[in-house]
Amino acid sequence: MMRLLPMHRRRGPARRSGVTSSLQIALARGMGHQRTGTYAVDPSMAIPPLILTPLARGESKRDFKNLQLIAKNGPIEVDIWVVGRGASESDSEKPEARATLDVLSYNGAVNIKLHTNPVTPTPFMLTVTSYHGGVQLHLPQSFKGPLSITSNNGGITYSDQVRARQRFSEVHRRHFSFVGDSSGWTGEEEWEGDAATVQSRNGKVHVSYADEGLSG
Repeated sequence: MMRLLPMHRRRGPARRSGVTSSLQIALARGMGHQRTGTYAVDPSMAIPPLILTPLARGESKRDFKNLQLIAKNGPIEVDIWVVGRGASESDSEKPEARATLDVLSYNGAVNIKLHTNPVTPTPFMLTVTSYHGGVQLHLPQSFKGPLSITSNNGGITYSDQVRARQRFSEVHRRHFSFVGDSSGWTGEEEWEGDAATVQSRNGKVHVSYADEGLSG
């Protein structure tokens, strides 16, 4: 239904024609099938309502997802580029549209690398849910916002670079931290910046930056 197809893996978005503001992929195949790809999301791009996925019963516009990936059997390994219109004098007073990203795996590990423009990053709200499988989350260096992680049966670890930037608390297997400068933090309800929530029912969770270990 959507016009975007996965681009070559582990490469940046080469053309704006490959960018979308709404994409939903549901995968329900046998064991061993892997969902891989690179996706570019621009939340400010207008798409005609007629080609959007209809909201489910009980959902509102607040539940709209710019990107939703669902796998019932098999791992998910994706690169996601969050892009936007960028800052300019004419629209500097307007808040940047925030991308909403949702990744769900019922039976398989999840490995996500997130990328943004380091000069004018577009904010995003990411939700990752894994029922049976670990989660590896690689954030962009520009990430600044709340990070909430719950693991019912598995450890939660962070790279040294992430840990150096976070203020951390733990309550009943839920880790909550703010990564980066928290001076503008106004609470979860009012926050319009970056945010990430990870839930793992049965698997370890590790968080690092997407460019860690890369040279030159």
